[in-house]
Amino acid sequence: MARLPVPGSDDNTWGDILNTFLSVSHNADGTIKTAAATAAGLEETANKGVAGGYAPLDGSSKVPAANLGGGTASSSNFLRGDGTWAVPSGSGSATLAGDTDVVISSPANGQVLTYSSSSGKWGNQAAPVTSVAGKTGTVTLVSGDVGLGNVDNTSDATKNSATATLTNKTISGSNNTLTNIPESAVTNLTTDLAAKAPLASPSFTGTVTVPSPTNGTDAATKGYVDTSVGHNAVVKASSYVMTSNDDIILANAAGGVLTITLPTAVGSTKVYAVKKIDSSANTVTVATTGGQTIDGGATAVMKVQYACVTVASDGANWFVV
Repeated sequence: MARLPVPGSDDNTWGDILNTFLSVSHNADGTIKTAAATAAGLEETANKGVAGGYAPLDGSSKVPAANLGGGTASSSNFLRGDGTWAVPSGSGSATLAGDTDVVISSPANGQVLTYSSSSGKWGNQAAPVTSVAGKTGTVTLVSGDVGLGNVDNTSDATKNSATATLTNKTISGSNNTLTNIPESAVTNLTTDLAAKAPLASPSFTGTVTVPSPTNGTDAATKGYVDTSVGHNAVVKASSYVMTSNDDIILANAAGGVLTITLPTAVGSTKVYAVKKIDSSANTVTVATTGGQTIDGGATAVMKVQYACVTVASDGANWFVV
């Protein structure tokens, strides 16, 4: 087997030994044998730039465009991963016409796109707000910015209680109703009235005749006391619906809670009273008919002995008097 010469041991024979060694991997003309080059992983010039070979490098150590595919490199072309030259989707213009996932439109400068899951596309978003109440940047609004300059956060308990006054003003109206009274006419009213001199003691000269009180059908129109009219007080130990003939109901709830229902308040001119006379813990409820109210509520409830509810009607609902 051929070997390299050993210094000092192969005088006059090293040339033969070296040539024998080199003949294993070199042709007679000095080129490396294909088998030896392949075994060593070397590239052969004959395989440069050919099919099945390798791509060369140009003077800038880059692969020439001719070896990168069938297209031509440019600012608008790119080489895809599969070795194909292609034009990018869209030309970069403001219309976004080439982008299939963007709604074709002409967005404004600085406009934001928003995505629609229903269409699967990006579309133009409305132009952003540029100012609020004429303010830009970090905006803090006050009541005057929204037309509420007279509104503040002062609690009702600490608000000024202006005292009304009426100085040298004449206010007129009809049917006891005053309208269109200017604010300036009602300042410091309490102080103004307090400064007025009290009325002098009235005097009367003449004869006044007062008719004697009598019973009769015209007593109400004459203002007399009609002694023929009595008040009917009836004890009820169970729930009861009052009629217009009733006056006073003495409710005895000793045997259980009970409800006394008032007659209708519509057109009524009478005063009715309901009184709890027992000492039990059972309640007595005063109720109404037709959805009417007692002082704005649906019922009045008495829980203690001798509690009393006396009501009068305004023609539509009941009020405790």
